[in-house]
Amino acid sequence: MSVYSVTGQIRASWLALGDYSGVMGAPVAFQVSYGGGAVSQEFENGWLVYHPTYLIHRVEEGVISGFYWSQGGPSGTLGFPISSPRIDSDGREYQVFVNGTVVINNVGLPEIVAGSN
Repeated sequence: MSVYSVTGQIRASWLALGDYSGVMGAPVAFQVSYGGGAVSQEFENGWLVYHPTYLIHRVEEGVISGFYWSQGGPSGTLGFPISSPRIDSDGREYQVFVNGTVVINNVGLPEIVAGSN
């Protein structure tokens, strides 16, 4: 068991993803509030990020998440995620955020390829 509680929309999603033995693993931090009901929480394998307008999405541990959090996470230049990670037709991982889409390019580096609005 973890000392970090998981509540609200984050909890519902975490349970649906298999809780401790699932995709996200155990929580490793307390929830962070961004105001207006928006929250995020870090788990062993990434983050769950919830916003009442954009709903809940995974930001999985890896290249995109490292870039996303280096840009300030939900409060930064990309804003909240509006999709969970996906794979495009060329086999590249990408994720859509309010203010842009981040793609892992052919040399394994993240880049913002388009605004989402």
